[in-house]
Amino acid sequence: FIKFLNKKYGEKIFNNAQDVFIGTYNGKITTQDLREFARQIRNPLFIPGLRLGQKREKKKITELTPLREKTTDDSLVLFGNNMDRMDYTLANCCNPIPGDKIFGYINLTKKIVTVHRSNCPNAQNMLSKYAYRVIKARWSSNKEGQFLSGIQVSGLDKMGMVNNLTQVITKELNVNMQSISLESVKGLYEGYIMLYVADKRHLDKLIRKLERMDGINSVKRIERKVEDISIEKDNA
Repeated sequence: FIKFLNKKYGEKIFNNAQDVFIGTYNGKITTQDLREFARQIRNPLFIPGLRLGQKREKKKITELTPLREKTTDDSLVLFGNNMDRMDYTLANCCNPIPGDKIFGYINLTKKIVTVHRSNCPNAQNMLSKYAYRVIKARWSSNKEGQFLSGIQVSGLDKMGMVNNLTQVITKELNVNMQSISLESVKGLYEGYIMLYVADKRHLDKLIRKLERMDGINSVKRIERKVEDISIEKDNA
């Protein structure tokens, strides 16, 4: 990609991945550059002739887009300096939701753009080693939908704690839960709740509400799904 850029612009201005990263963010490298490079390496991520807002055939979208718990349309996240629409998926490693600062990472294996939070645990590795695959991304004004996120709760173990949490989350805040798991040790409990929220503001409101509940000492957002955390603990 560096050779392609230097050849296109007729001078050696990009010497390493860091130069490409800076060029992407200051606008020197555009989504048009990525499209031209993709065509040269026969990468079907960018289809020649696809214009802003143009829909692909349903068959092609099905082939390129992995299934998720909640599907999103291609107008929810915009990419590059020109804010183009592309097929994408939301990263499972950080579960971004509207309101989070995000970036796009071009997955050449899956032939799709993966959207990550800027503070994703894997962000530093991607930006340092694969900066040429990173593109700007932001949420559009079309934010309707439900997005999977997770929280960790801990506090004093009390009778009916699971029921109290469920009542506040589902009844008072009208939030759908995917799963809840609590473990109690010596009078203290710790647990994880996966739930669907509209955006970061919605999640922050839920966390503030739970923090005021009797018997809860701490509530914080988690980066990964409960299953991933459980597997990590089992292998520790």
